[in-house]
Amino acid sequence: MVAPAFQILSILLSAAAALVGGLVLYNFRMLTKRLDIQDKKISNIEAAQQRLSARKETCQREFVSTEVFVRESGFTRSRLNRAVEGIERLSAKLDSINQLPQLAGQVASQTVKEIFKHINLKESAHVES
Repeated sequence: MVAPAFQILSILLSAAAALVGGLVLYNFRMLTKRLDIQDKKISNIEAAQQRLSARKETCQREFVSTEVFVRESGFTRSRLNRAVEGIERLSAKLDSINQLPQLAGQVASQTVKEIFKHINLKESAHVES
């Protein structure tokens, strides 16, 4: 009777060992699948990080910082204001220059009138004497 109990116990132990071995093997396979999935996720994250770093470098090369933009826009605004002031002065001078012919005509007209007055006064003084 010892032999059949021993045989049953050994069968049960071998079945349990096979079951435990199968579970361990299944867990190892699942772990490797999960590790593969995690490796893919990590490589995707690393690729995205490299793209982000490359884009950041491109932005730093191609675009100016806020401080530089504000400084440059202030400098440009002051230069533009000086240019506008200069244009206004030139415009005022051009207005004066445009009025010169009219002023010259008025001066000439007044001069001619004064000359005729003096001529008429001299003739009237000669006629009276």
